[in-house]
Amino acid sequence: IASAKKLDKLPAAMFYFARAATYTGQGALTPEGQKAALTYVQKQYKNFHGSDEGFNDLVAAAKANPTPPAGFSIKNANEIAQSAAANEEDYNKSHPSEALWKNLKMTLQGPDGANYFNMMKGSEVPALKGKVIKLEPAVKPKTILVAMEDSTNNATTADATLKFDMPLAGKVDEGTELTFEGVADSYTVTPFMVVFNVDKDKLHGWTGKNEAAPVHHRRPAASQ
Repeated sequence: IASAKKLDKLPAAMFYFARAATYTGQGALTPEGQKAALTYVQKQYKNFHGSDEGFNDLVAAAKANPTPPAGFSIKNANEIAQSAAANEEDYNKSHPSEALWKNLKMTLQGPDGANYFNMMKGSEVPALKGKVIKLEPAVKPKTILVAMEDSTNNATTADATLKFDMPLAGKVDEGTELTFEGVADSYTVTPFMVVFNVDKDKLHGWTGKNEAAPVHHRRPAASQ
């Protein structure tokens, strides 16, 4: 409890050190004293917060206010870590395919990646999601290169390859989001790429259609 109370008091203490380091009115510290105070509070802030992020905001607030303004606070490193962990857990729950890919990639890039892949090879992986980077060939493809790293952003590097026994219909635009259940076939670490064999009915989001064959009208026979 004493430790918790000490943590509660540290933000205010750092504010007043930052105030002493920036105050220039009557009774101000010497330039050397201010420099020493600023160096000290910056070190304490980094130890407490876990980084220098937000330190300039603390200094600006201390320079503009004689006492901590309403709502003033500094999160400690443990609070930040707990908040980040909670946010990641919430994200993983609402984005299961992205979380699955992240864990899969991390494992395959690890020291035991090859052994792990040997166990999963030939097995169907639950639904994954990615964005189209390239079709091979460009129309009626049998291979699709997709970016899986972060399908919510404009990713441009393919890290998964989808292979089909038969050509797909037509084509789709680059950036089209696809979901698929694929059977792991092979992978490389550098550059990172996982190859999946995918059945047509296990591909979702493909909207390509083959062009209708032209209709040839037969000319009527010439009259005799």
